Amino acid sequence: MFVLVIYVSILLILLNEICSHPTHLIETAYCSTALSTKSVIMNGNPVLSSERSISISRGSTQLSSGDKYVAGEVLTVTLSSTSNEFIYETTAGSFQSGGCNGLRVVNTATAYLTMPSSGDVDVKGAWATSRANGVHIGSTITLKDPSEDDNSGSSTTNYIYKYKSSLAQNLIVGLIFGVGGLIAAVLSYQIYINKYKSGVWNTFSNFMKSFISASISISLGIVAVILVAEWCQDYNNSLQKGFLGFPSWSNNPLSFHVLFMVGGFLFAQILAICSWIMFQSNHSIGKAFHFIFHTIGISSLYAGLVAIINYKWNNNSPSLTSLHSWFGVMAVALYSVNYLFGLFMGICKQFYPKSIVHDALSLKSNHRLIGLSAFGCALLATVTGIMAQYGRAGCYYNNTDNLDYEADKNPADNYRLIPNSCKLANGIGIVVSFIGFFMFLMVYFRSKIDQSEIKAHAIIPDNNDYGKVSYESNL
Repeated sequence: MFVLVIYVSILLILLNEICSHPTHLIETAYCSTALSTKSVIMNGNPVLSSERSISISRGSTQLSSGDKYVAGEVLTVTLSSTSNEFIYETTAGSFQSGGCNGLRVVNTATAYLTMPSSGDVDVKGAWATSRANGVHIGSTITLKDPSEDDNSGSSTTNYIYKYKSSLAQNLIVGLIFGVGGLIAAVLSYQIYINKYKSGVWNTFSNFMKSFISASISISLGIVAVILVAEWCQDYNNSLQKGFLGFPSWSNNPLSFHVLFMVGGFLFAQILAICSWIMFQSNHSIGKAFHFIFHTIGISSLYAGLVAIINYKWNNNSPSLTSLHSWFGVMAVALYSVNYLFGLFMGICKQFYPKSIVHDALSLKSNHRLIGLSAFGCALLATVTGIMAQYGRAGCYYNNTDNLDYEADKNPADNYRLIPNSCKLANGIGIVVSFIGFFMFLMVYFRSKIDQSEIKAHAIIPDNNDYGKVSYESNL
């Protein structure tokens, strides 16, 4: 009997020693031991503690309990302090290099958790500073099933997800002031040219209106590009949806489509058209920038076209079913034809200066008309494209969330209830609409300058070899 008592005592000591290290909790024999206050670990029951906490991140974005995960994505799990020994446990998914079928991993400062395809996932951490202090378990973070519908209710509408936009705000302010300084410098130069060189004071008023309209259009274009870049971030969580996500040719080509079409195609058109008024006194420089920006524009156009085709094919989605797609087709067709048309005119003027193309104002007028039509279709495609994303983002609010009234008598106050992605998309649409307004104002006043120059005979001599002067239609 004495020998049996000694044997049992030694066995209990060994068992206590085994359960003293978290590495043993990932062994097959102990995978069934729950990491909870009801289990016996290190010869005692673990206790809940707030001394340390776990963090789960998607890239640089930290997730909170209640956020939705993306099926198959890899998240990083960390503990606020990694001194002594510790362990992470998940109810689903798999830790890289983890034990217990990937549900646990020990003594890993930064653990990588691959998320499952569905179901809620609970993740928690535990640690022990010494055998005497026992095991401490931190709070649990629950990530929601990605296919689970968001619950519309007062508890949800009380929280408006705040995403980091300080960088975007600083960029907007900095770029506006930077562009403003550049515009002021160019404007001073243009005033000097108009006053002391060409002597066309009677056209200065229309020039000023055109120049201001072009400057506002360029500034708004920069704002639109920054807002679109912010829209293409991944700020989605359980309370917010509708952000397009980080661009990826394999996983998210839709964001590339938006970036190329607005940040490249549309903005390049603005710069190309405005180059004539920005370099009013030097036709050669204006023409060079006009060609460069249009080349950037058509390159961005076809890159964005490839991106949306890739997106449609990957998702087995039908094409040409929306007003956005048809405006887009018209913009592609008109812009492509006009680019080749302008290229043909430029080649003829450069290598065959005495050809009829050189002085054919009707050809230049047609080139201008087709170009403005393409720009108009691009504006319409942009606005309708934004509207096409409203269903995805859930751009609405449930009026029953506000119990103070039945009818929606104060939509301005309730506007805060829609997702931030919808507010951002609305802002982009408004900015693009103002761009269209000021661009067509610029073109209108620019045409007045042309007519005034013709009537006043303020004609800049042509540099070609046959020694006559001709009016240059600079659009």
